[in-house]
Amino acid sequence: MDAEKIKKFVKSIHDFDSLDKSHMILYFGLYLQTEENYEKFTAKAINECFDVFDYEKPKNTQDLLNKLHNRNGHLIPKNGGYRIKKQTADELRSQISINNPVRLERVFKPGEMYDFYKLIQSITMSTQKSVFIVDAYANEDVIDLYLDKLPVGIQMYILTDCPKGNFMNVASKFKQKHGTNFVVKTHKSCHDRLFFSDKTCYVIGQSIDRAANDKPTYVCEIENGGIFRSVFQDLFNKGKTII
Repeated sequence: MDAEKIKKFVKSIHDFDSLDKSHMILYFGLYLQTEENYEKFTAKAINECFDVFDYEKPKNTQDLLNKLHNRNGHLIPKNGGYRIKKQTADELRSQISINNPVRLERVFKPGEMYDFYKLIQSITMSTQKSVFIVDAYANEDVIDLYLDKLPVGIQMYILTDCPKGNFMNVASKFKQKHGTNFVVKTHKSCHDRLFFSDKTCYVIGQSIDRAANDKPTYVCEIENGGIFRSVFQDLFNKGKTII
């Protein structure tokens, strides 16, 4: 765990020291999930967050986690740990100081393909309503590694220019499962790489299929995601439907 990073995160939360233990746990969980890219967090990981600040740990962190899941519905069980529900995460972010916004910014060295994959997968799995992927050279990995894990009912859109590999074959089969909730369009003006999860926009340095393979890349959350969505949604609307 990056001690300086979590301290910066906590400084952006108004009157953090005055919060009760349950709210501290939620913010620590949000930090681990979004900033440290934990697939899940446990009582041990939460207690380590308390230790960074020398805060008195809860007498039974596991009991509080169970309560936040069973009674309050803020957490989702995940392989022996927990993840924060999207709605709860959004509410927590809204309380973070506007002057110190915490946005996702990650740089990946060459060879860190798996780390990139886990981050994008985490973002994808937090989606509640829709995913919109802009990638000029999308291949079947976009579907197999990310969209395939989403439940039926989530709206999924892809804007591309020159689909690669086995994309068209896989996309056609995927369409049979998800119907009108899955649409692929092409447009010659599609050159950027962006990932929209609900209302949040992320810019990606390379095409998803080769990101962090032999060159460094990045994933950055955009402050004014609505503006980006408007521009690329317009491009999507004008595109040619291929799936």
